Amino acid sequence: MLTHLGVRSDGTGQGPAWHLDKVCIIPPAVPSALAAPAQGKTANSLQPGRRGSSGNTGLPGQPVWFVARRWLDVVHGLEVLLEVQAADPAKSLLQYQVEVHTSDV
Repeated sequence: MLTHLGVRSDGTGQGPAWHLDKVCIIPPAVPSALAAPAQGKTANSLQPGRRGSSGNTGLPGQPVWFVARRWLDVVHGLEVLLEVQAADPAKSLLQYQVEVHTSDV
């Protein structure tokens, strides 16, 4: 079950600072031998990442999202531990329409 993701920069090189917005991991499909129910267990209890309604944590083929929206550098820190998000973070962003009018006057 994937619940956290650690990301680290070694802070070396020319211009070592970088901005990490988000990470998306798509778990591979489970081989059929692993998906078969074991003794006394149902197929649902064997699915990776089964956490009830709290969010997707690694179901085969389903994206798992981690949001950072921060810089990795010596000022803000070279490492971060991210928690899994319930859904694609981009879907919660508002969309705006901007109109710009210019003139020579």
